[in-house]
Amino acid sequence: MASWSLITDGVFNSRPLEAAAIVDALTDDLGSKLLLEALDGRAITALPEASHAGAVWERLTQAITVAPGHPNNCMRTRVIRDLLGLRRQFARWWVERITQAIGTESEVAWLKLGAACEVIAGEVIDIPGLSAQDGERAQLILNTGGLPQEGSILEEQLRRAVLDGQCSETTSVRSELASMAVAVGPAEFYSFGAGAAFFRPKASWPDRRSQAIQQLRRSGSALAGVAGLRRFQRGEKGSTFPWSNVSTALYNEVGRCWLVTEIAVIGAAMPLHSGYAVLPGAQALGAGGHPAALIAQTRAHARDVTWWRDQLKVCDDDHSQAEWALALWAIAAGDTIDELLTDFKQRLDLLPVRWRRVIRIAALRLGEAGLLAGRPVTATTATSGLLAEMLDARAGRASAAVGVKSSGTWCC
Repeated sequence: MASWSLITDGVFNSRPLEAAAIVDALTDDLGSKLLLEALDGRAITALPEASHAGAVWERLTQAITVAPGHPNNCMRTRVIRDLLGLRRQFARWWVERITQAIGTESEVAWLKLGAACEVIAGEVIDIPGLSAQDGERAQLILNTGGLPQEGSILEEQLRRAVLDGQCSETTSVRSELASMAVAVGPAEFYSFGAGAAFFRPKASWPDRRSQAIQQLRRSGSALAGVAGLRRFQRGEKGSTFPWSNVSTALYNEVGRCWLVTEIAVIGAAMPLHSGYAVLPGAQALGAGGHPAALIAQTRAHARDVTWWRDQLKVCDDDHSQAEWALALWAIAAGDTIDELLTDFKQRLDLLPVRWRRVIRIAALRLGEAGLLAGRPVTATTATSGLLAEMLDARAGRASAAVGVKSSGTWCC
């Protein structure tokens, strides 16, 4: 710290080569760790002279290039961006590298690197060939903080991914789509309100949600109002009305999507009194399902095996099958799930990867929030795969971490 302060105070400005050598020597792995801790504690300041950073830049960017997925890269990136003050230079360098990596095995590693530090925060994404072709890529692209070009294929891919629940671990609120993913994201519908006793998943930060809603309000998005319904109105405290109100309003605004499904399922799983406004004749599940009806009917039939089997007859698309599976897992009684576990496994195995991904995230988050406790599943029909992971997590045999870690956050 003392040596670094000599550099930042300008003691070696007349000897730039020696200053660069000292900076390079101070930023080995151990020195970087100590200096970043001191920087976070405001005991030191960032390097004011970029000319002193030449040797460190070359060394660290070369190390990152050789292994973009290396666990030490989070610290190396922080040294470059925060300690050396080279955020813009690093962003340009990262764009060049990810452009070269599109379509290669290292593409996801480079996206994770950028997502971990919101590398292009507030900048329009200009990366030829970049595609949100799957949920993981979509989530990482949003977390880089970049703004998709209006009307672009990438923007439409990201919008669809957000609505399909593929981006429920969003850590950025720079773009409107990222703000949408945060403001009405399922992770934000576990713990809220004064005296709330439910566990808040790690992916949820109140300040970030407030920023997201403000961003949506500035852009004129109706979703700012939808997100604002996530509160107990007069006479609703202790009931599922907030979940019913938000999921219904979201359904009315954007139509049937996974965010509507998951918010409704979370509400139905909450140990609260029933509160909803159901349309006459509305069905719970399937293409014609309504979120308020989902809450009402799944709760009423939590122990009715026949009802759950009958619901499968109207669940004839991937969304409906995934919806049935998550609702059963989250709301039905343990012995009901036991009897239907074979059907449950068959549905999981037949679903495309993107639907299995959202079920996994949702199911593990429900368990992490403590909403599956008290309804144990005793039957076992899997020794590996998604169902085995879900069974282990439900029984407390594994701590399957969900949250922003999978999207990349600082690990140092």
